[in-house]
Amino acid sequence: MPIITTTNKIVSLCVGAILSASIFASEGHHESPPVNAFRVSFADTLTPHGAKSISLRAADLINRKGRVAVAEFSRLDGGFLIKDGFVFCMTLDGIMISHPVRPQLIGQNLSAYDRYGETFFQEMIQVALSLGEGWVEYKWPYPGTNELRQKVSYVVRNKEGFFCGVAAFK
Repeated sequence: MPIITTTNKIVSLCVGAILSASIFASEGHHESPPVNAFRVSFADTLTPHGAKSISLRAADLINRKGRVAVAEFSRLDGGFLIKDGFVFCMTLDGIMISHPVRPQLIGQNLSAYDRYGETFFQEMIQVALSLGEGWVEYKWPYPGTNELRQKVSYVVRNKEGFFCGVAAFK
């Protein structure tokens, strides 16, 4: 592998680790941040079209294999960690059941979460219940900045009775 490519990957990994730790600390956490092997360059972001595509693939996998398929979403070679995108899954009551980037959220009820003034998880639940799938828009900090930008998640309810989603900045 060329030295420049290797150096760029190492820099991306280091920047990602530093930012994860600083964001984790700024949210009031005093313990160590979760260890993730999933790091990307800020320039390598998923598009809304890509988010929808991955979300539909995730629903299809769960519909075919059942709830055990959720484990695929955290595997680096599972085909669901693409660019800065990942699959998260939640019950229709708001309990996070899968989050490969923030595993400490698993088991927490996030239905009333409104850190940035929007109860977007509640909106995701409503979309999953009423339409089965669709877009939810909200504001989220853009990586490496304090700027809130429009982000969208495409959520899909599956045959197991929960939904999964994938997010992307607009």
